[in-house]
Amino acid sequence: MGKYCLQTNEVKAIKKSLKKWGQIHVDDDKLKGVITIKNVRKYPLWWEADVEIQGQSFFNYKKGRDFYTSDIQKENVSKIKVNRLLREYVFKHVSMRLKYFDADIRQTHNIKKIKWI
Repeated sequence: MGKYCLQTNEVKAIKKSLKKWGQIHVDDDKLKGVITIKNVRKYPLWWEADVEIQGQSFFNYKKGRDFYTSDIQKENVSKIKVNRLLREYVFKHVSMRLKYFDADIRQTHNIKKIKWI
């Protein structure tokens, strides 16, 4: 079985409805801001999602544990570790929203592209 995207009417309808229902307003102990689901892809056995975050995230950095904006990426910080933490913080919210559309992402690595503004 090859790795190829399925282009069904169901997937097209989900992509179209995400323009209206793809924004998630979050204010919890890890994130403050807006999560936007930009795109979803369906493969024969799994789903993938692309996410954009606007706001602040909770990190343990030089000043201690605090909420930081995306400006932290300009400093000497590992972008891989920051993106991994963001995927973990965002996963619960994104998976709950995508379950409304019958799109089931099961693990954090199913969030492929993550952009923090």
